[in-house]
Amino acid sequence: MANMQCIKGFEQFSKALEQFPQNVARNVMRTALRQGAELLHETCKRMAPELEKEDKRSKGHAVPGRLKDSIYHKLITELSNEWMQTYYVGVRRGQKSEQVKVKGGKVLNLNAYYWTWVEFGHYYVPPRTSQQKEFYSEKRFNAAARMTGMAVWIPPRHFMRDAWTLSKDAVMDVTIRYMEERIPREAKKLGLNWKPS
Repeated sequence: MANMQCIKGFEQFSKALEQFPQNVARNVMRTALRQGAELLHETCKRMAPELEKEDKRSKGHAVPGRLKDSIYHKLITELSNEWMQTYYVGVRRGQKSEQVKVKGGKVLNLNAYYWTWVEFGHYYVPPRTSQQKEFYSEKRFNAAARMTGMAVWIPPRHFMRDAWTLSKDAVMDVTIRYMEERIPREAKKLGLNWKPS
């Protein structure tokens, strides 16, 4: 017949084990991924091309540094839970008129609606003359300009793709290093003895 033994503290141990994944997700994974996202964000900003001088014809739409200012990182709470955390690093885009802010007395639009043109390349079509406006809609004129060779292909200047390629290993290192440091501390807070292999 086997000896029955009473395990003391099992209830507390069980509660600590239940709480551990939530604490790791909230306190460790989220912060680790934020550090990785911040590193990628800074690399994207550093690699983004900057307009040399303001174009007078653009009426305030093309402002030096707007592309860099439009890059952001954000926690996506809808896609995050105790097993997975999701951060997004991207470029704020939208309509030309959205998200206006005043900076140094100038009204700036924070959206870089044109960032895909920079990242992937685009055709430049010269503006229509008044006579061409009578006969062509803008869409038809653009199509005709491409077919006739009036449109000029502007090659891409990859900055998001290159930033990821350049910094993905560093992002992973920062994230893993932080998790290796913090998970044992989180276990210790709950009274669990954590010894990484």
